[in-house]
Amino acid sequence: MPRSVLRQLLIGSLWGALLAPGIAGAQTKQPDFTLIHPNTSGGRFLTLHEAETLQQWRYNMGLYLYYLRRPISAMDLTTSRRADIVRNAVNVHLVGAVGFTDWVQGGLAVPVTVYESFFNPDVQANAVTFGTAQQQNRAGIGDIRAEAKFRLIDIDRYKFGVAVLPYMLFPSGKKSSFISNAAFSPGVKAVLEGNIRDRVWVGLNLGYQYVRRSDQFFADDANAIFDDRLTFGLGSRLRLTDDWSLVGEALAETNAKTPFRAEIQTPVELMAGAQWTPQRWSTWRGLNITLMGGSGITRGVGSPEAHVLLGINYRRPKIVALGVPKGEIVDVKVEEKIVISQRIHFEFNRSVLRPISFPILNDVAAILKQSPQIGKVQVEGHTDWIGSDVYNQRLSEARARSVVDYLARQGVDRARLVPIGYGEARPIGDNNTVEGRAKNRRTEFTVLE
Repeated sequence: MPRSVLRQLLIGSLWGALLAPGIAGAQTKQPDFTLIHPNTSGGRFLTLHEAETLQQWRYNMGLYLYYLRRPISAMDLTTSRRADIVRNAVNVHLVGAVGFTDWVQGGLAVPVTVYESFFNPDVQANAVTFGTAQQQNRAGIGDIRAEAKFRLIDIDRYKFGVAVLPYMLFPSGKKSSFISNAAFSPGVKAVLEGNIRDRVWVGLNLGYQYVRRSDQFFADDANAIFDDRLTFGLGSRLRLTDDWSLVGEALAETNAKTPFRAEIQTPVELMAGAQWTPQRWSTWRGLNITLMGGSGITRGVGSPEAHVLLGINYRRPKIVALGVPKGEIVDVKVEEKIVISQRIHFEFNRSVLRPISFPILNDVAAILKQSPQIGKVQVEGHTDWIGSDVYNQRLSEARARSVVDYLARQGVDRARLVPIGYGEARPIGDNNTVEGRAKNRRTEFTVLE
Protein backbone atom coordinates (compact mmCIF):
# COMPACT_ATOMS: atom_id res chain seq x y z
CA MET A 1 0.00 0.00 0.00
CA PRO A 2 1.41 3.46 -0.88
CA ARG A 3 2.67 5.37 2.12
CA SER A 4 0.41 8.36 1.39
CA VAL A 5 -2.70 6.15 1.37
CA LEU A 6 -1.64 4.46 4.60
CA ARG A 7 -1.11 7.84 6.28
CA GLN A 8 -4.54 9.03 5.24
CA LEU A 9 -6.08 5.80 6.52
CA LEU A 10 -4.53 6.53 9.90
CA ILE A 11 -5.48 10.21 9.98
CA GLY A 12 -8.86 9.68 8.41
CA SER A 13 -10.07 6.72 10.44
CA LEU A 14 -11.36 9.19 13.03
CA TRP A 15 -13.86 10.41 10.46
CA GLY A 16 -14.53 7.02 8.87
CA ALA A 17 -17.42 6.78 11.34
CA LEU A 18 -19.11 9.52 9.32
CA LEU A 19 -20.53 6.90 6.94
CA ALA A 20 -22.85 5.32 9.46
CA PRO A 21 -23.92 8.54 11.25
CA GLY A 22 -24.46 10.22 7.90
CA ILE A 23 -26.84 7.55 6.77
CA ALA A 24 -28.56 7.26 10.13
CA GLY A 25 -28.91 11.03 10.49
CA ALA A 26 -26.88 11.25 13.71
CA GLN A 27 -25.35 14.60 14.47
CA THR A 28 -21.61 15.03 14.97
CA LYS A 29 -20.04 17.44 17.42
CA GLN A 30 -17.13 19.40 16.01
CA PRO A 31 -13.97 19.29 18.14
CA ASP A 32 -11.38 22.05 18.40
CA PHE A 33 -8.52 21.08 16.08
CA THR A 34 -5.90 23.45 17.56
CA LEU A 35 -3.35 21.74 19.78
CA ILE A 36 -0.62 24.38 19.42
CA HIS A 37 -0.86 27.30 21.87
CA PRO A 38 2.19 29.63 22.01
CA ASN A 39 3.23 30.52 25.54
CA THR A 40 2.47 34.06 26.66
CA SER A 41 5.84 35.10 28.11
CA GLY A 42 8.20 34.32 25.23
CA GLY A 43 11.56 33.04 26.37
CA ARG A 44 13.45 29.91 25.43
CA PHE A 45 10.59 27.86 23.98
CA LEU A 46 7.64 28.50 21.68
CA THR A 47 4.72 26.49 23.06
CA LEU A 48 6.32 25.08 26.20
CA HIS A 49 6.43 27.25 29.30
CA GLU A 50 9.81 27.89 30.92
CA ALA A 51 10.31 27.79 34.67
CA GLU A 52 11.49 31.39 34.79
CA THR A 53 8.97 34.17 35.44
CA LEU A 54 9.11 37.73 34.17
CA GLN A 55 10.69 40.15 36.61
CA GLN A 56 8.44 42.77 38.19
CA TRP A 57 6.82 45.00 35.55
CA ARG A 58 8.83 43.34 32.82
CA TYR A 59 6.49 42.41 29.98
CA ASN A 60 6.25 40.37 26.80
CA MET A 61 4.17 40.98 23.67
CA GLY A 62 3.97 38.52 20.78
CA LEU A 63 2.28 37.69 17.51
CA TYR A 64 2.34 34.17 16.05
CA LEU A 65 1.21 33.09 12.58
CA TYR A 66 0.22 29.41 12.46
CA TYR A 67 -0.64 27.39 9.34
CA LEU A 68 -2.18 23.88 9.53
CA ARG A 69 -2.72 21.48 6.64
CA ARG A 70 -5.35 18.77 6.95
CA PRO A 71 -5.79 18.60 10.74
CA ILE A 72 -8.97 16.51 10.18
CA SER A 73 -9.63 14.22 7.18
CA ALA A 74 -12.11 11.48 6.26
CA MET A 75 -11.74 8.40 4.10
CA ASP A 76 -14.02 5.70 2.75
CA LEU A 77 -12.06 2.62 3.85
CA THR A 78 -13.61 0.50 1.09
CA THR A 79 -12.61 2.75 -1.82
CA SER A 80 -9.61 4.55 -0.24
CA ARG A 81 -11.15 7.86 -1.34
CA ARG A 82 -10.19 10.62 1.04
CA ALA A 83 -11.96 13.89 1.74
CA ASP A 84 -10.80 16.72 3.96
CA ILE A 85 -13.05 17.88 6.77
CA VAL A 86 -10.73 20.76 7.67
CA ARG A 87 -8.43 21.24 4.69
CA ASN A 88 -6.41 24.36 5.54
CA ALA A 89 -6.38 26.80 8.42
CA VAL A 90 -4.42 29.93 9.25
CA ASN A 91 -4.45 31.13 12.85
CA VAL A 92 -3.02 34.26 14.44
CA HIS A 93 -2.21 34.14 18.14
CA LEU A 94 -1.87 37.42 20.05
CA VAL A 95 -0.18 36.96 23.43
CA GLY A 96 1.00 39.12 26.27
CA ALA A 97 2.33 38.73 29.81
CA VAL A 98 3.59 40.92 32.65
CA GLY A 99 5.45 40.21 35.88
CA PHE A 100 3.68 41.37 39.04
CA THR A 101 6.54 40.35 41.30
CA ASP A 102 9.81 38.57 40.52
CA TRP A 103 8.02 35.24 41.07
CA VAL A 104 4.44 35.84 39.85
CA GLN A 105 3.28 36.76 36.36
CA GLY A 106 -0.01 36.88 34.46
CA GLY A 107 -0.69 36.27 30.78
CA LEU A 108 -3.40 36.38 28.12
CA ALA A 109 -3.63 34.66 24.70
CA VAL A 110 -6.20 35.44 21.99
CA PRO A 111 -6.30 32.99 19.04
CA VAL A 112 -7.94 34.20 15.84
CA THR A 113 -8.66 31.98 12.85
CA VAL A 114 -8.20 34.31 9.89
CA TYR A 115 -8.91 31.59 7.30
CA GLU A 116 -10.35 28.09 7.48
CA SER A 117 -11.62 25.86 4.67
CA PHE A 118 -13.82 23.02 5.88
CA PHE A 119 -16.84 20.85 5.13
CA ASN A 120 -19.77 20.43 7.52
CA PRO A 121 -20.24 16.70 8.14
CA ASP A 122 -23.62 17.26 9.83
CA VAL A 123 -25.13 18.60 6.63
CA GLN A 124 -23.60 16.32 4.03
CA ALA A 125 -21.71 13.46 5.63
CA ASN A 126 -21.89 11.12 2.63
CA ALA A 127 -20.94 13.96 0.27
CA VAL A 128 -17.89 14.73 2.41
CA THR A 129 -16.84 11.11 2.35
CA PHE A 130 -17.08 10.87 -1.43
CA GLY A 131 -15.50 14.26 -2.07
CA THR A 132 -18.54 16.03 -3.53
CA ALA A 133 -19.40 18.32 -0.63
CA GLN A 134 -19.32 22.10 -0.94
CA GLN A 135 -16.37 23.74 0.78
CA GLN A 136 -17.02 26.45 3.36
CA ASN A 137 -14.65 29.23 4.38
CA ARG A 138 -14.86 30.90 7.74
CA ALA A 139 -12.91 33.11 10.12
CA GLY A 140 -13.44 33.92 13.79
CA ILE A 141 -11.97 34.19 17.27
CA GLY A 142 -11.03 31.03 19.16
CA ASP A 143 -11.09 30.27 22.87
CA ILE A 144 -9.28 32.98 24.87
CA ARG A 145 -6.79 31.73 27.47
CA ALA A 146 -5.92 33.52 30.71
CA GLU A 147 -3.13 32.21 32.92
CA ALA A 148 -0.84 32.90 35.85
CA LYS A 149 2.59 31.48 36.62
CA PHE A 150 4.16 31.07 40.05
CA ARG A 151 7.89 30.38 40.28
CA LEU A 152 8.78 27.86 42.98
CA ILE A 153 12.47 27.12 42.27
CA ASP A 154 14.69 29.69 40.55
CA ILE A 155 16.56 28.18 37.59
CA ASP A 156 19.12 31.00 37.67
CA ARG A 157 20.21 29.95 41.15
CA TYR A 158 20.01 26.17 40.95
CA LYS A 159 20.21 25.35 37.21
CA PHE A 160 16.88 23.57 37.75
CA GLY A 161 13.61 25.44 37.88
CA VAL A 162 10.04 24.61 38.86
CA ALA A 163 6.87 26.64 38.37
CA VAL A 164 3.14 26.02 38.50
CA LEU A 165 0.78 27.50 35.91
CA PRO A 166 -3.02 27.57 36.42
CA TYR A 167 -5.10 28.71 33.44
CA MET A 168 -8.65 29.10 32.13
CA LEU A 169 -10.01 28.68 28.60
CA PHE A 170 -13.08 30.80 27.85
CA PRO A 171 -15.64 29.61 25.22
CA SER A 172 -15.28 32.67 22.99
CA GLY A 173 -15.10 30.72 19.71
CA LYS A 174 -17.65 28.97 17.49
CA LYS A 175 -17.87 25.23 17.97
CA SER A 176 -19.43 24.79 14.52
CA SER A 177 -16.15 25.98 12.97
CA PHE A 178 -13.91 23.47 14.80
CA ILE A 179 -12.17 26.26 16.77
CA SER A 180 -13.83 25.94 20.17
CA ASN A 181 -14.95 23.36 22.72
CA ALA A 182 -17.85 25.62 23.78
CA ALA A 183 -17.19 25.32 27.53
CA PHE A 184 -15.17 26.91 30.30
CA SER A 185 -12.11 24.70 30.79
CA PRO A 186 -9.79 25.36 33.74
CA GLY A 187 -6.48 23.59 33.98
CA VAL A 188 -3.08 23.56 35.62
CA LYS A 189 0.44 22.72 34.46
CA ALA A 190 3.60 21.77 36.31
CA VAL A 191 6.63 23.36 34.62
CA LEU A 192 10.08 21.83 35.05
CA GLU A 193 13.26 23.01 33.34
CA GLY A 194 16.95 22.23 33.48
CA ASN A 195 19.95 24.35 32.38
CA ILE A 196 23.17 22.68 31.26
CA ARG A 197 26.08 25.16 31.30
CA ASP A 198 23.93 27.99 29.92
CA ARG A 199 23.96 26.28 26.52
CA VAL A 200 21.31 23.56 26.62
CA TRP A 201 17.87 23.88 28.22
CA VAL A 202 15.42 21.00 28.62
CA GLY A 203 11.79 21.67 29.54
CA LEU A 204 8.91 19.45 30.64
CA ASN A 205 5.27 20.52 31.04
CA LEU A 206 2.72 18.19 32.64
CA GLY A 207 -0.90 19.31 32.89
CA TYR A 208 -4.51 18.49 33.65
CA GLN A 209 -7.44 20.22 31.94
CA TYR A 210 -10.98 19.94 33.26
CA VAL A 211 -13.74 19.70 30.66
CA ARG A 212 -17.12 20.65 32.07
CA ARG A 213 -19.15 18.76 29.50
CA SER A 214 -17.97 15.56 27.80
CA ASP A 215 -18.63 15.21 24.08
CA GLN A 216 -18.94 12.06 22.03
CA PHE A 217 -18.22 13.02 18.45
CA PHE A 218 -19.96 10.01 16.90
CA ALA A 219 -22.68 7.84 18.34
CA ASP A 220 -21.20 4.70 16.79
CA ASP A 221 -17.64 5.22 18.06
CA ALA A 222 -17.14 4.82 21.80
CA ASN A 223 -13.58 6.10 21.51
CA ALA A 224 -14.53 9.41 19.86
CA ILE A 225 -14.91 11.18 23.22
CA PHE A 226 -13.54 14.50 24.40
CA ASP A 227 -13.28 14.57 28.21
CA ASP A 228 -10.88 15.79 30.92
CA ARG A 229 -7.41 15.94 29.41
CA LEU A 230 -3.88 15.05 30.42
CA THR A 231 -1.40 17.25 28.56
CA PHE A 232 2.29 16.69 27.95
CA GLY A 233 5.06 18.83 26.53
CA LEU A 234 8.77 18.12 26.12
CA GLY A 235 11.24 20.53 24.58
CA SER A 236 14.89 21.38 24.25
CA ARG A 237 16.87 24.45 23.21
CA LEU A 238 20.48 24.43 22.07
CA ARG A 239 22.29 27.77 21.95
CA LEU A 240 24.59 27.79 18.92
CA THR A 241 25.80 31.38 19.23
CA ASP A 242 24.84 34.43 21.26
CA ASP A 243 22.09 35.14 18.71
CA TRP A 244 21.02 31.77 17.28
CA SER A 245 19.48 28.67 18.86
CA LEU A 246 17.86 25.44 17.72
CA VAL A 247 14.54 24.50 19.33
CA GLY A 248 12.59 21.24 19.29
CA GLU A 249 9.26 20.46 20.96
CA ALA A 250 6.84 17.54 21.27
CA LEU A 251 3.22 17.97 22.42
CA ALA A 252 0.57 15.40 23.28
CA GLU A 253 -2.86 15.10 24.89
CA THR A 254 -5.02 12.18 25.99
CA ASN A 255 -8.23 11.55 27.92
CA ALA A 256 -7.63 11.51 31.66
CA LYS A 257 -10.18 8.76 32.34
CA THR A 258 -8.89 6.42 29.63
CA PRO A 259 -5.33 7.58 28.92
CA PHE A 260 -3.78 6.34 25.68
CA ARG A 261 -6.58 3.85 25.12
CA ALA A 262 -7.44 5.15 21.67
CA GLU A 263 -5.33 6.99 19.11
CA ILE A 264 -8.35 9.14 18.25
CA GLN A 265 -8.13 10.70 21.72
CA THR A 266 -4.36 11.10 21.64
CA PRO A 267 -2.98 13.74 19.26
CA VAL A 268 0.81 13.96 19.19
CA GLU A 269 2.79 16.63 17.34
CA LEU A 270 6.49 17.15 16.72
CA MET A 271 8.08 20.43 15.66
CA ALA A 272 11.56 21.87 15.28
CA GLY A 273 13.12 25.10 14.11
CA ALA A 274 15.43 28.02 14.79
CA GLN A 275 15.26 31.02 17.10
CA TRP A 276 16.98 34.39 16.66
CA THR A 277 17.47 36.50 19.79
CA PRO A 278 19.89 39.34 18.91
CA GLN A 279 22.27 40.16 21.75
CA ARG A 280 24.97 42.28 20.12
CA TRP A 281 22.82 45.27 19.16
CA SER A 282 21.18 47.12 22.04
CA THR A 283 18.50 48.49 19.69
CA TRP A 284 17.20 44.95 19.03
CA ARG A 285 17.67 43.69 22.56
CA GLY A 286 14.55 41.83 23.70
CA LEU A 287 13.41 40.83 20.19
CA ASN A 288 12.76 37.14 19.56
CA ILE A 289 11.93 35.59 16.16
CA THR A 290 11.14 31.87 15.94
CA LEU A 291 10.33 29.71 12.91
CA MET A 292 9.26 26.11 13.47
CA GLY A 293 7.60 23.40 11.44
CA GLY A 294 6.47 19.85 11.97
CA SER A 295 3.75 17.25 11.67
CA GLY A 296 1.33 15.19 13.67
CA ILE A 297 2.39 11.59 14.17
CA THR A 298 -0.94 10.13 15.33
CA ARG A 299 -4.53 10.28 14.05
CA GLY A 300 -5.80 12.17 17.08
CA VAL A 301 -8.06 15.20 16.73
CA GLY A 302 -5.92 18.21 15.85
CA SER A 303 -2.90 16.24 14.66
CA PRO A 304 -2.24 17.83 11.25
CA GLU A 305 -0.46 16.45 8.21
CA ALA A 306 1.88 19.46 8.39
CA HIS A 307 2.12 22.78 10.17
CA VAL A 308 4.35 25.86 10.22
CA LEU A 309 4.55 28.51 12.93
CA LEU A 310 6.28 31.89 12.76
CA GLY A 311 6.51 33.91 15.96
CA ILE A 312 7.70 37.44 16.69
CA ASN A 313 7.75 38.74 20.24
CA TYR A 314 9.37 41.49 22.27
CA ARG A 315 10.33 40.81 25.86
CA ARG A 316 11.37 43.97 27.65
CA PRO A 317 14.79 43.40 29.21
CA LYS A 318 15.38 44.71 32.70
CA ILE A 319 18.67 46.53 32.22
CA VAL A 320 19.97 50.01 32.88
CA ALA A 321 20.99 52.05 29.83
CA LEU A 322 24.72 52.74 29.96
CA GLY A 323 27.08 54.23 27.44
CA VAL A 324 29.87 52.31 25.75
CA PRO A 325 33.05 52.39 27.87
CA LYS A 326 35.64 54.85 26.62
CA GLY A 327 39.35 55.22 27.18
CA GLU A 328 41.85 52.62 28.25
CA ILE A 329 40.16 49.35 28.99
CA VAL A 330 42.84 46.74 29.49
CA ASP A 331 46.24 46.88 31.16
CA VAL A 332 48.47 43.83 30.90
CA LYS A 333 50.73 42.60 33.67
CA VAL A 334 51.72 39.25 32.24
CA GLU A 335 53.47 38.06 35.37
CA GLU A 336 50.46 38.70 37.55
CA LYS A 337 47.06 39.77 36.23
CA ILE A 338 45.16 41.08 33.28
CA VAL A 339 43.55 44.07 34.94
CA ILE A 340 40.47 45.73 33.45
CA SER A 341 39.49 49.23 34.44
CA GLN A 342 35.84 48.72 33.50
CA ARG A 343 33.31 46.36 35.02
CA ILE A 344 31.94 43.32 33.23
CA HIS A 345 28.17 43.83 33.23
CA PHE A 346 25.58 41.09 33.57
CA GLU A 347 21.81 41.12 33.53
CA PHE A 348 20.28 41.78 36.93
CA ASN A 349 20.63 38.79 39.25
CA ARG A 350 21.73 36.57 36.35
CA SER A 351 24.83 35.25 34.60
CA VAL A 352 23.88 36.58 31.14
CA LEU A 353 26.45 39.03 29.76
CA ARG A 354 25.21 42.43 28.65
CA PRO A 355 26.28 43.77 25.23
CA ILE A 356 28.01 46.76 26.85
CA SER A 357 30.70 44.35 28.07
CA PHE A 358 31.45 42.83 24.66
CA PRO A 359 34.10 45.46 23.71
CA ILE A 360 35.93 44.89 27.00
CA LEU A 361 35.98 41.11 26.59
CA ASN A 362 36.92 41.46 22.92
CA ASP A 363 40.05 43.33 24.04
CA VAL A 364 40.83 40.63 26.61
CA ALA A 365 40.42 37.96 23.91
CA ALA A 366 42.70 39.87 21.53
CA ILE A 367 45.43 40.16 24.18
CA LEU A 368 45.26 36.45 25.00
CA LYS A 369 45.44 35.47 21.33
CA GLN A 370 48.40 37.80 20.80
CA SER A 371 50.22 36.58 23.94
CA PRO A 372 51.09 32.88 23.53
CA GLN A 373 53.42 33.18 26.52
CA ILE A 374 50.31 33.27 28.73
CA GLY A 375 49.55 29.60 29.29
CA LYS A 376 46.57 29.55 31.64
CA VAL A 377 44.37 32.34 32.93
CA GLN A 378 42.03 32.06 35.89
CA VAL A 379 38.73 33.86 35.26
CA GLU A 380 37.48 34.96 38.67
CA GLY A 381 33.92 35.97 39.53
CA HIS A 382 33.26 38.11 42.62
CA THR A 383 30.06 39.48 44.20
CA ASP A 384 29.08 41.82 47.00
CA TRP A 385 27.53 40.50 50.20
CA ILE A 386 23.85 41.05 49.32
CA GLY A 387 22.12 37.66 49.29
CA SER A 388 23.05 34.38 50.91
CA ASP A 389 26.58 32.98 50.84
CA VAL A 390 25.45 29.95 48.83
CA TYR A 391 23.59 32.03 46.26
CA ASN A 392 26.49 34.48 45.79
CA GLN A 393 28.92 31.61 45.38
CA ARG A 394 26.82 30.00 42.65
CA LEU A 395 26.20 33.31 40.92
CA SER A 396 29.92 34.12 40.84
CA GLU A 397 30.70 30.68 39.41
CA ALA A 398 28.01 31.03 36.73
CA ARG A 399 29.26 34.47 35.73
CA ALA A 400 32.85 33.24 35.48
CA ARG A 401 31.66 30.42 33.18
CA SER A 402 29.76 32.93 31.03
CA VAL A 403 32.93 34.98 30.55
CA VAL A 404 34.90 31.84 29.63
CA ASP A 405 32.20 30.85 27.12
CA TYR A 406 32.33 34.28 25.51
CA LEU A 407 36.14 34.34 25.25
CA ALA A 408 36.09 30.83 23.75
CA ARG A 409 33.61 31.99 21.12
CA GLN A 410 36.06 34.78 20.24
CA GLY A 411 38.75 32.22 19.45
CA VAL A 412 40.58 31.80 22.77
CA ASP A 413 41.51 28.19 23.46
CA ARG A 414 39.15 27.05 26.22
CA ALA A 415 41.95 24.92 27.70
CA ARG A 416 43.75 28.16 28.66
CA LEU A 417 40.79 29.43 30.72
CA VAL A 418 39.94 28.29 34.24
CA PRO A 419 36.62 29.65 35.63
CA ILE A 420 36.31 30.02 39.38
CA GLY A 421 33.84 31.81 41.64
CA TYR A 422 34.75 33.40 44.96
CA GLY A 423 31.32 34.76 45.83
CA GLU A 424 31.59 37.49 48.47
CA ALA A 425 34.74 36.04 50.06
CA ARG A 426 37.30 38.49 48.58
CA PRO A 427 35.98 42.05 48.83
CA ILE A 428 38.12 44.98 47.70
CA GLY A 429 35.64 47.64 48.87
CA ASP A 430 33.38 48.37 51.84
CA ASN A 431 30.20 46.26 51.52
CA ASN A 432 28.39 48.77 53.73
CA THR A 433 28.47 51.43 50.99
CA VAL A 434 27.05 51.55 47.48
CA GLU A 435 30.45 52.42 46.01
CA GLY A 436 32.14 49.59 47.88
CA ARG A 437 29.60 47.00 46.79
CA ALA A 438 30.01 48.15 43.17
CA LYS A 439 33.78 47.53 43.43
CA ASN A 440 33.20 44.08 44.85
CA ARG A 441 30.97 43.01 41.94
CA ARG A 442 33.78 42.34 39.50
CA THR A 443 35.56 39.89 37.19
CA GLU A 444 39.33 39.47 37.34
CA PHE A 445 41.82 37.57 35.19
CA THR A 446 44.80 36.03 36.99
CA VAL A 447 47.69 34.55 35.00
CA LEU A 448 48.45 31.08 36.37
CA GLU A 449 51.24 30.09 34.01
